[in-house]
Amino acid sequence: MAKEILANIISLKHFNLNTMARTRKRVCDVTGVNTSENNFYSNQSHTKAVDNLRRATGATKNQMRRMFNTINTY
Repeated sequence: MAKEILANIISLKHFNLNTMARTRKRVCDVTGVNTSENNFYSNQSHTKAVDNLRRATGATKNQMRRMFNTINTY
């Protein structure tokens, strides 16, 4: 009796292991940061934060890429 109860407690059939979906991730082509897909606009390959910074400063995407590459090398 005790073995059956213990077997039922430990049994994996009571756990739904498929409920925890993994978050999809993408790599930003400007910064190289691997982050959640929610941080990207659907039709762009760089993050929303990079796009906001680009719009606020008036810099081009290539200028932003060069800046982040310079920061990453030091």
